[in-house]
Amino acid sequence: MHKQVVKSFAIALLLLLSGCVVVVGSPFGFLSKHPGLQETTLQGSGDDKVLLVDISGFISDQPSSEAFGLVEKQSMLARVKAELKKAEKDDAVKALVLRINSPGGGVTASDEIYHLIKTYAQEAKVPVVASLGSLAASGGYYIACSADGPSHHGNRLDRGHYCWR
Repeated sequence: MHKQVVKSFAIALLLLLSGCVVVVGSPFGFLSKHPGLQETTLQGSGDDKVLLVDISGFISDQPSSEAFGLVEKQSMLARVKAELKKAEKDDAVKALVLRINSPGGGVTASDEIYHLIKTYAQEAKVPVVASLGSLAASGGYYIACSADGPSHHGNRLDRGHYCWR
């Protein structure tokens, strides 16, 4: 029995190393970068909440992988959808802050995130503020346009060139 397990493992390893096997998803789900949404109190106390949505890195609607494809990382679009969906159920959320540090990414994913934020803000009747980090280009900049107004570091090159009305 033990020899059979070792033989099967060796064959599977050979196939994997030869490129004949493609791992779809993560066989090591516990290593995943998206274990579920969790609430964290950063400062203060009280019932009211501010939703902080992080738009950092490449904007995509496709999951990415790490550790040679063994760990799948949720797409930014899927993560933002999940965060806004959870916030919809929480009447204590009184504002939305977009923390943007992104070079941009996919046009469709950027547009979907933009519209998700606009829809959420309108339905929840909450203000949206975009905090622009050191990089807010292309799709990141477009997503920032879903906010009611900007908040950015004073050394930004694009200071004063906003899409806000």
